[in-house]
Amino acid sequence: MLIRISDIPSPFCLQPVSAVCAFKCDVLCRPCFFSGCTLTTPNDRKFIRARVAGNGTGSVGTDQQQQIRQPSQQQAAKVADAVSQNHCSSEKNSVGDNSDDEASAVLESRLETVLRVSAQPGKEKCVFLQGMAESNTRLTVRRMNEAVFERLMMEPAELTKNRNDARHVCYLYGCYQRTFKSDLLPHDVAVQVRRVVLEQAVTCLMNEVIYPGPPQPSHAQQLQIIVMDERSSCIADFLRELSVIVDQRYKGGGEEVTLKDIIKPSLTAIAQAVTDEGIMSPQQHRLFSLARLFMQNEPLAEAMLAAQPIHQPRSARPQAFEEMQAIAELESSLLGALFKLSYLGVEGGQTGWGIFERMMTATLQDVAIEEQNLWLPARRVQNDLFEMIDQLLRISPAIRAQVIEWVGYALDLCSSRSKLGLKVGQVSHGFAMNLTAVLLRLAQPFCKVRDPEKVLKADFSYGAWTYDGVKIRLRGLENDTTLLPKKPIDKLTKQVNFPTECFFAAHKALLISTRVLHDRLMELNKEMGRMRTIYEDSRGQVIDLQGQDFVERLEQQLNACMSWYQSMRTTLFEPDFFKMLVNFTVASAHWLVEVATRDGEPFEQVTPAERLSLVPEHILENVSDSVVMTRRFGERNLSQFTPHLAPLLRLITTFMGSADRVNNPHLRAKLAEMLESLVITVNTHDPHGINSSISNGDVCALLETSISDPLAETLIQVFVSIEMTGQSVSFEEKFQYRRPMYLVLEQLWKLKKHRGHMEQLSEEAVLHIEDTNQPLFLRFANLLINDANFLVDESFQFMQRLKALERERASWQTLPIDRRQQNEGNFRHQGMIARFHNVMARDTIRTLTWLTSSPVVRRLFLHPVLIDRIVVMLNFFLLHLVGPDQKNLRVQNLQDYEFKPALLVESIAQTYLHLAGVKYADDAQDSRFEQDASTKSFYEALVRDERSYKPELFVEAQKVLNRIGRGVLGVEIEELGRKVTEAQNAITRQEELTQDAPEEFMDPLIFTLMTDPVILPSSGVTVDRNTIARHLLSDQTDPFNRQPLNLEQVKPNEELKVRIDKWLREIRKK
Repeated sequence: MLIRISDIPSPFCLQPVSAVCAFKCDVLCRPCFFSGCTLTTPNDRKFIRARVAGNGTGSVGTDQQQQIRQPSQQQAAKVADAVSQNHCSSEKNSVGDNSDDEASAVLESRLETVLRVSAQPGKEKCVFLQGMAESNTRLTVRRMNEAVFERLMMEPAELTKNRNDARHVCYLYGCYQRTFKSDLLPHDVAVQVRRVVLEQAVTCLMNEVIYPGPPQPSHAQQLQIIVMDERSSCIADFLRELSVIVDQRYKGGGEEVTLKDIIKPSLTAIAQAVTDEGIMSPQQHRLFSLARLFMQNEPLAEAMLAAQPIHQPRSARPQAFEEMQAIAELESSLLGALFKLSYLGVEGGQTGWGIFERMMTATLQDVAIEEQNLWLPARRVQNDLFEMIDQLLRISPAIRAQVIEWVGYALDLCSSRSKLGLKVGQVSHGFAMNLTAVLLRLAQPFCKVRDPEKVLKADFSYGAWTYDGVKIRLRGLENDTTLLPKKPIDKLTKQVNFPTECFFAAHKALLISTRVLHDRLMELNKEMGRMRTIYEDSRGQVIDLQGQDFVERLEQQLNACMSWYQSMRTTLFEPDFFKMLVNFTVASAHWLVEVATRDGEPFEQVTPAERLSLVPEHILENVSDSVVMTRRFGERNLSQFTPHLAPLLRLITTFMGSADRVNNPHLRAKLAEMLESLVITVNTHDPHGINSSISNGDVCALLETSISDPLAETLIQVFVSIEMTGQSVSFEEKFQYRRPMYLVLEQLWKLKKHRGHMEQLSEEAVLHIEDTNQPLFLRFANLLINDANFLVDESFQFMQRLKALERERASWQTLPIDRRQQNEGNFRHQGMIARFHNVMARDTIRTLTWLTSSPVVRRLFLHPVLIDRIVVMLNFFLLHLVGPDQKNLRVQNLQDYEFKPALLVESIAQTYLHLAGVKYADDAQDSRFEQDASTKSFYEALVRDERSYKPELFVEAQKVLNRIGRGVLGVEIEELGRKVTEAQNAITRQEELTQDAPEEFMDPLIFTLMTDPVILPSSGVTVDRNTIARHLLSDQTDPFNRQPLNLEQVKPNEELKVRIDKWLREIRKK
């Protein structure tokens, strides 16, 4: 006899109706053994678990099912006793259930429609329940659990034979969805039906082995089918309610299947769909909605996050292959696939990413239109990502912690993107940029321009801690280089808030997103220039099919590079993203300044130096890089920084000139480039190459305020510190750092206040020129002369090499194509290096020109320590530019190499005149030469340079100046030449008198008559004071034994000086 659930008295069951007996016997009980069935013994439950585990497939085999279906004798006895005790009650219930009440009949019909089951055969779309029919029982609310269970326990073959859905979870969801039709069930009945359906669905998902099967597909995969089906209109409610029941059962004990196991196939399916569809698909918004189904409540969010790949930190960095596997695993997960959505693909191959495809022929309007078309989906994706993460963060503190844990893991896995080397298998550009966009948006509440103090909620001490998975969830903090060397601080307490985590995470994200794209744009810019040159050259030299094929491939590669370049630019300067970046950059600047300078709240217990020893230097570098990147690749957006010039300028003056705040001299030099980006506008149409000016009136006004007072001195300090770091600095890197300093200093020179500051530094240098610690401006002037000497000399040598290569170039046409391409590549490489040196040489000479225009600064350059060096340098340059060898510098297309000899001659001529003390009259036409001792020493220094000086140099220079329309300057050079000739005659007479001087009177380094002999303390050698002073500007050692030396250590050789002076008097008398 079939005993039904309703026949079992309630005292025998402690659980609500929710499941079935694990034995699958004919006797049905309320709970299954997993939930603590009161009708099965512990031994019975142990037996079933062993059977299921022994099968190894997650389902029970046929033989095992037959064994499981046999109830124990103890079980049968319990059921018999229950039936006998409740027999009368059962009959009464049966009679009540079979009443012919019209309302009951209507309800039964509606339940049949919803549940698709019936105790009456032949009902359309309904499965016939033979068990209920045999007991003459009707479908009622009390018996619907029994009916649903009987439907679930039917053999799949029997269901499919009558075209009924044998998929248990799909069937149950269908029932659940039909309960929401307003015309079917009363509200209270619908709620009861949904409860029954949900309980049965949970049992299906957590105890798949107890049903006839195995099910095809699995119950979890059936849930995936429902989730992905667009017709699943009630899936959000279904998942939310189902997750609560699953969570309660699992936490109640006895269950082995987790909510994560149940939803993982659905998460995988959504992730795959996101990847397949791509960013341009209209389905993306729907897919984001599906993903957010699993973020409705804490159980779902916890399970979804648990399904994301997060590996615990290891003591050593994983191997490259392991890291690539982890990255692939991350990007194939649900969150990874969503964050990876971007039109930025993987670089490589011969084509672009399907966007900006015809860049070689595209107009500016074409590019602008495509930018707008790309910004829309990118903005939509980033908005959806933010709403998704924001939803998760608001669920509970526990979920917030898990989200930050995932962010920390993702940032750590991406960290190798910011390192030099091959970027194979790295996290995609799109993933990094989208993660950054979300973190920047989360940071916006404490980046308010009107309330800058909010950013101080970010705790500077966060960088002192190491990941612990409890309070500190960002990884690798201990590996970050700080502004000052790290030192332990005992006064700190580990108290972390969300703004702190968000602030530091956003800066780590910038390190692997905008910074990487900036570097890549720089590389692509160079590569495109090189390829375009090759393309133009090759297109004009095609002589066969092989050459034509090469040109076509080159054009394809160039188009791909241009596509990648423009795609990255478009991503970086998407308006919403860039606005957030500006706000965050300005807030970070304010935070850095306050950390470095503020006393009191919230920094009472820690000194500024201690704070800066905990601040990662990449925070300051991110601020600088954001501005410089905008100047280089999105200059039209630079105006968005203009309203925030004050905090940015305060940052520069606070950190740029202070080694006590920034230990890294390279980083201080980059702040100079940031300053140049903010305050200088380049006029590329200036025919004279004087192509910079102050950006606008706002900048000009700010430079007149007290905020800018230290600018000139800090710039000069940074200029000098690059040379004196003791670190390895390549010459190219050094000069790239200095060029923006030249431009800014020149514009500051035009402002009376800043010019006065520089002249004051020069006066101090003259007064303290013999101090042990050389004055700042003296070191600056000496380095300028060194740089000019090196750069101009190198420039001339490269131009001579290019001249020689041009002569050989015609013969390359007869060489094999690979050899010809090799030679052409070398020629272009030489040209690029020559161009760099020419630009830097021109800027350095120009800096000397405007500096020497001041009588105050002129006195420093005419001091005996410097005068010979600058004069020899100017003579050498002029000799090569206008002398007989000038033809060796004349190559084809001088403009391609930025070689402008006429402008160099003009700058050198002006410098000569400045040093000669030329004073202009009010009409700016007439001029006169200063007649003072320093002018006389300048003339004498010119003549003493026997290697380069020749009287005809000034004649040739005048011709060049006349040719370029600088006739007035030419007349002044002619007059200078006349005065120098007079000085030469006087010097010749003097040399004739002293040519037979004793050897001990001659300087051993430059072999000239000493006028102020001094003894070097360690070597004991006597040299002229001016000679050793010049040497010590560049090398603070004794030139004879390399021992440390400064000018204050030398001792005057008074006895020798007396003898020299006496000898001179005697010679002159003769």
